[in-house]
Amino acid sequence: MNLSDQFVSNLDKENGVLAWRVLGLLNVENANKAADLIRSSIVELKAKGPVKLLVDNRLVKAFPPQVNEIWDTLQREILPQVDKCAIICSGMVMRMQMNRVAQATGFSGVTQSFWDEDPSKAIADACEFIGVKSNALVK
Repeated sequence: MNLSDQFVSNLDKENGVLAWRVLGLLNVENANKAADLIRSSIVELKAKGPVKLLVDNRLVKAFPPQVNEIWDTLQREILPQVDKCAIICSGMVMRMQMNRVAQATGFSGVTQSFWDEDPSKAIADACEFIGVKSNALVK
């Protein structure tokens, strides 16, 4: 399966935002490719100023353990370079999982997870948290 079938991203250089959406169950190969793309995008943004992440996990119910390990490692690596990270979740269980991962990796100081029965409210709250009005990828 191609990476673009499971993961899409948007680099908003003007606002210093890397946004991505997980489209379905990520396999290990594509999780590694996505992590590499995230790392390189953060380096590009960091050269221009503060880095903000906007993560759209609304289509994901949970991540397999092997993919969680990849995300855990990635979070530890990028933490010093990220100023704020908003995660839009598929439900309360995903929100709790994302909070657990952030706590375990030390990312909780810059991360906040969002979920609401009204997806537009979760999106608006996430955008407000990172200081932008909207994002082309997350609608």
